[in-house]
This record gives sequence, structure tokens and C-alpha cells, in this order.
Amino acid sequence: MPYLENRKNSAAFPSASPFVFANKQGGYKDPRTFQRRISQLCKNLGILGVHMHTLRHSFAVRCLEHHIRYEILAELLGHA
Repeated sequence: MPYLENRKNSAAFPSASPFVFANKQGGYKDPRTFQRRISQLCKNLGILGVHMHTLRHSFAVRCLEHHIRYEILAELLGHA
């Protein structure tokens, strides 16, 4: 988490924004921006089959490995 904390607190991003990856106006970045960047990064690295959903799945698995309760995880993932 230090990387995300450092990024959020850097001078390049609005400190008043609640988002770690904020746009210049302090709002959230469009998810398609992340999809394009992840796709390009993976292509450059020769990694096949990685998508936004892959990262979401990895996040959920890591939460369960760290004994996050299912109810909390469902809420974090936006499930009812």
C-alpha cells in the first residue's frame, strides 16, 4: 500500500480528492483509461490474458487469503 499512499499524497494529484487515481479535476479516472493502460502494459511485457476482471478476481482472492469476511468483500466488490 505504500505505493498507493505515496501516489495519492504526491503533488501531481489533488490532495482533496478521495480517489487514489484521480483526474486533474479531483474526480475519478474513467475505467476505460485503466483498461487501455493495463492492456498496453501487458502487451509490452508479453503477458497474455490479463484484463480488469483478472485484477478484480486477484483482489478478491487476496482478501479471502487474508480472512476478510465475505460480507465485507461483497460490499467492496459492489455485490448486493
